[in-house]
Amino acid sequence: MKIILFSSIILFSSCALTLISPGINSNYRIEDKSFIKMEDSAFYGSFFYRYFSYFVNEENYFDVINDPNNTIDVLQIQNFHINHSKNKILILYEFCFDKQKNIDWEKDLSSYTFTLNDQSLEYLLSYEYPYSYRKIGLKYKLGLPYIINKKFPYHNQTERTGNDYILCMRNLLSFRKETQFDNSNFFIVTTPRGNIQNFEYISKSGNFQLYEKEQLEINGLFFPFR
Repeated sequence: MKIILFSSIILFSSCALTLISPGINSNYRIEDKSFIKMEDSAFYGSFFYRYFSYFVNEENYFDVINDPNNTIDVLQIQNFHINHSKNKILILYEFCFDKQKNIDWEKDLSSYTFTLNDQSLEYLLSYEYPYSYRKIGLKYKLGLPYIINKKFPYHNQTERTGNDYILCMRNLLSFRKETQFDNSNFFIVTTPRGNIQNFEYISKSGNFQLYEKEQLEINGLFFPFR
C-alpha cells in the first residue's frame, strides 16, 4: 500500500497544466461538445485549425489584457475597459489558422455569432495571438504562448518559447452577469460557414467549476489536450 501511495504522489507531482495566457491555464477550459467541420477546417487551413474556449475570472482580467503576446490597438483596449465591469461574464474563444492564408478578417469576424444560454454578447475584442508549436507529421500541436515571462527573480523580463509560431484569432467576449445560470451553461458559436460549436460549463454560486478532463502532460511523454 505504501508503494502504491508513493507512486501516485510522484505521478501527480510531475503533471503540469497547459498555460493559455497569464492568469489562465487549461483548468479554465470550457468543454467542447462538438466536432471540427470540414468547411471551417479547409477555410482556415486543415493542418492548423483548432478552436478552444476558456472562462476568464475577474481577478485574471488585467493579466489577460496585458499579456505580452497581445497585438491590440490602444484604442480598442480603452473601449473594452469602458464597457467592462465586475458584473460581466468573460469568455475567451480562439481558433488557430494558417498565417499564410489571405483572409478578409473584418468580413469573417463580423459574421460570427456568440451566445451564452441563448443570450447575445454585449462586447467583443478580437486580436491575433501567437503560440509556439510542435509538428507531428502534417499536424501542429500548440505549445506555450510564444512570449512568456521568465521565472523569478527575472519575472519582469520575457523570453520566446520557440523559433516560430502559429497564429490564433483570440476573441474576448463580454456577457451580462444575469446571462449565466447556477448550474449548466451553454456557450454557442456559429461560424460564418454556418457551423455550430457547442460548449458547456458548470457554475455554482456564481463560481466557474474547473475543467476536470484535462489530459495532463507527464514528464514530457504526453502532449496536452490541445
